[in-house]
Amino acid sequence: EDKAINLCYIIIRPVEVQQNVTGQKGDIDLDGDVDVADLVLLQKYLHGLASFSGEQTYAADLYANAEFDIFDLAMLKQKLIG
Repeated sequence: EDKAINLCYIIIRPVEVQQNVTGQKGDIDLDGDVDVADLVLLQKYLHGLASFSGEQTYAADLYANAEFDIFDLAMLKQKLIG
């Protein structure tokens, strides 16, 4: 009898994110600095008033759960304070 085990997996990423993203986490406006402007942009996104490019998608996911929500906002605030 064949006792081989077959494993399959799927990696799910946002469509626009690329493997070679060069931005840093939190720098959502991609100006090279993590500042209040990034916080404002994330708030606009959460209210449906902005959209993100692939690199912005990478930078906005501070909580690293492939979603942008209040947890990313809280982590960005913490990064700005500390």
